[in-house]
Amino acid sequence: MDRHGKAVRSVKEKMRAGDIFLHVSAKALSTRICQTSPVIKHVWRCEMAEKNRALKILRIRQVQDRTGLSRSTIYDRLDPRSPRYDCNFPKPMKIGLSAVGWPETSINEWIERCFAA
Repeated sequence: MDRHGKAVRSVKEKMRAGDIFLHVSAKALSTRICQTSPVIKHVWRCEMAEKNRALKILRIRQVQDRTGLSRSTIYDRLDPRSPRYDCNFPKPMKIGLSAVGWPETSINEWIERCFAA
């Protein structure tokens, strides 16, 4: 029990329940999992591989390669004052102090919408 009288679950129980804990670093979590059974280790690695595939971030060069657009055209598509503005073009997300990236899934969906239209 914790200080508020609530039951405290172990890390394994929380993992089985699917709870996500942002306060636990990936290294600490992987170290903890490596000390558990091989089955939990395998399931955890498969889930992490699936999440990494789903959360891939593309940088500007990769977006240029995927879309066939130049760097200036990509940023023109994002600028509402530009004649090339495209409200459906995926917005970049900040991944560092001065770095941005686009989620791979949103770029792929935009390309599919372009071909469907």
